[in-house]
This record gives sequence, structure tokens and C-alpha cells, in this order.
Amino acid sequence: MVGPTWTLIEYRPAGGGAPIRAADGEIYQLGFQQGGRLVARLSCNRGTGRWTATDGRAASGAIGIGPIAATMRGCLPGNLDRLAADLERVRSYAVKGGRLHLTIAPDAQATESGTAGGGDYVWTPGG
Repeated sequence: MVGPTWTLIEYRPAGGGAPIRAADGEIYQLGFQQGGRLVARLSCNRGTGRWTATDGRAASGAIGIGPIAATMRGCLPGNLDRLAADLERVRSYAVKGGRLHLTIAPDAQATESGTAGGGDYVWTPGG
């Protein structure tokens, strides 16, 4: 998890709903750095925050992210506009088949984005 820049592939809702992918031109990336620093590209915005994990070098475990401080540029509306808020709901991670899965907890306030029931954000290394 620590080291590469992770680029978002899709969000997979819990319960098997259709995956949500970034709209054309949207790029979402995360960088987990030593010492618990997180850097993020959130479409046209940039963000930073903190992360803690049981062991960031392990293949899976518990993780906490946030709060995320992000720029507020006027990006075009996108499919994954809730990503910065959703990152603070991440409770676990797993690296499977070279991809990072960040699992978010359910949130009744997220109904408009399709992430209310929880699910996985899936990332690939590289950018």
C-alpha cells in the first residue's frame, strides 16, 4: 500500500450493484506515504490528510483515513464527487491481485451518490 500512487478504477457497491467508474477526464489518485501522510488527486482538486493502519505493509488490515483537506476548485460534475468524504468512511483495506481495495462503511447521508450501503473503492498502482 505504501509507495506507489494508486489510481482509481471503480467503486463497487456492497450487495453487487453495478460498479461506478470515473467520468471521462476525471482522475482520482492516492499516495500513502511513510509516517501516515496521504496525498490525493480528486479530479481537478488536490488533497492531503492522514492515514493509520494496523500494518501498511501487510496485504490487508484495518485502516483509518482523514480528515481530508482539499482544494475547492470548480470541477465539472462527476460520478465520484463524494470520494473525499467517502475516504473518511474507509474501515479496511486489502491488496488483491495487485489492486488496492478500500472498504467503506455504510452511511445514510450518502444516498444521492450510490455509496450509502458501503462498498469497495478499487485502485491500481501507477498513474
